[in-house]
Amino acid sequence: MKLPFGLKNGQIVEINEVEKGLACNCICPSCGSPLIARKGQKKIHHFAHYKADCKAALETALHLAAKEILLQEKRILVPPMVLKTNSYLNKIIRKEGFIYFDEIKIEKKINTLRPDLIARYGKNELIIEIAVTHFADKEKIEKIKKLGITTLEIDLSKFKTINFNDLKKILIEDIKLKTWIYSKEVEVS
Repeated sequence: MKLPFGLKNGQIVEINEVEKGLACNCICPSCGSPLIARKGQKKIHHFAHYKADCKAALETALHLAAKEILLQEKRILVPPMVLKTNSYLNKIIRKEGFIYFDEIKIEKKINTLRPDLIARYGKNELIIEIAVTHFADKEKIEKIKKLGITTLEIDLSKFKTINFNDLKKILIEDIKLKTWIYSKEVEVS
């Protein structure tokens, strides 16, 4: 695993923003252990743990970076939302398009649910879940349904290494990795 992001002074940083080696003064976003900025000639530049072994580092780093990007950008391109019908023709409820947020809250607990992000646009709310190794299970989806808040899941499980700009492009402008997992208006497909 090649860790693409680390924490420096409480901020998520990319490998190209820091000095090489331990001089980067970065820590793991998951376990808090010191990181080495590996910037050699042969392999892709990445962070590595100095003396620890942390299985959750990549997931935590991608989560933090994704949340930071969405918090800064306050917009996202969403896929179409389709109503399942009894016939072979399905009805499009929402076309593919951008949603521009007025406000985004990170990890704000609502009853017994702690979504990755909850975004407000106008009078509407949208839960955004970032999936790296853990996707929304039946229990979480039931909690979301009880809240009645439309929810989008973004699948980042395929990324073992990625830079901030590519992650930003995927999160903001790409719909292929986004799935509606609940809509208060319709059962989505």
